[in-house]
Amino acid sequence: MTFFSRLYRYRQSEFRNACEDYLTELLAEWLRLATEAGMLGEVLEGIFGYCEDSIGDTSTLATVRWDTQHIIGPGYGDATGKRPDLVGSGKNFFLIIENKVSAGFTSYESEETGEVKHQLPLYQAYRDSRPERYGGVAFITYTTDPPACWFGPVSYWSRVFNVMRRCYRKGNPDSAFNYIGLKVTQHMKEIGMAGTHFELSDIVVLPAYERLHQGMTQLGSIAKRELSQSLVAINSTTDGFPLQHAHLGELTPPTFFGAALSYEGQKASASSLLVWAGVLSKTCYDISPASEGLPELSIGFGVWGDSIDFVGPDEALISQLELSIPSGTDGKWAWHVDTQAYNGAPIYIFSTRLTFIDIFGMTNGKDWDETAQMFFKVRSQELLGALSSSQLSDDESFIERLNRLVS
Repeated sequence: MTFFSRLYRYRQSEFRNACEDYLTELLAEWLRLATEAGMLGEVLEGIFGYCEDSIGDTSTLATVRWDTQHIIGPGYGDATGKRPDLVGSGKNFFLIIENKVSAGFTSYESEETGEVKHQLPLYQAYRDSRPERYGGVAFITYTTDPPACWFGPVSYWSRVFNVMRRCYRKGNPDSAFNYIGLKVTQHMKEIGMAGTHFELSDIVVLPAYERLHQGMTQLGSIAKRELSQSLVAINSTTDGFPLQHAHLGELTPPTFFGAALSYEGQKASASSLLVWAGVLSKTCYDISPASEGLPELSIGFGVWGDSIDFVGPDEALISQLELSIPSGTDGKWAWHVDTQAYNGAPIYIFSTRLTFIDIFGMTNGKDWDETAQMFFKVRSQELLGALSSSQLSDDESFIERLNRLVS
């Protein structure tokens, strides 16, 4: 995952979707660097089709400064107090850029006439009242259509991607302008905003992907069955075992195929203690495959802290749990400590895995179901048996002690 995508993941965990603001900030920084590199004219022509008559010559463009969340001052009627996404201002130059990804437009009711006005015409009226000769109002979108009343320049994030890539290929790869452009295009690819493009290898892989998806679904069903049977067995011998089936939330295909347990059946998204068993193909809830891009059979539990001060299980608890669980030949139990993307708090994960490459070698061309069934049966019995046991000095079970850590 690239640097910008890690930042994007952090922003997405906040209370609202910050994609538009995030992309606006990235675009603003790239335009600042384009100005410094003397490339602004080529960039604005490539993205919006502007010519020199509309944006001025190189001496004008060299004076442009880019700012986000520009506040329109008093004296501009209904536009006063509004915040265009991005503004470029310079000597005899003023350009407003409004960015939408998938959100709709905001409409405003005029205090004077009661007329409902859309953002873009409102910004255009504001721009028309300003004295600068060059610039205008332009709109960038991904899926949001411009309003029917808008006849100004419209561009798309796929075009921004192509212009960034073209500038990178022809420029100095060591410059900050090209470096930022490269990283932004990498990020746009990762979030699916780089336009539609297929390689021949992408096209021919569809049947294989469908077989893989079907197979992971079947293996996930085996994991769910074996985890459920192990839970029934534990409940028959242990009074008040607190783990129950959890609502999976984002633990769903094609990222995860299987089942999860939480303390007293809390939703997976709300639980700080989670047991899972299934096929894991991508990172979800900060649980990642051992090898990125390689699906695996995975079973384990995670303990999520709520702050960076969370210390997790102590060494005595970790040692006792390790001693209470066997170490098999088909994957070994291991602790892994990571940090959460959104708040930096530590995560303590205890798990065992078998990658699909491992299983391919073990089965030697035979059916995978028996291998998966044995793996999930043995490992779920081991894990739930250990969590329900009371080998601590105060006779508190491991699962109760772990839950107390995060309660």
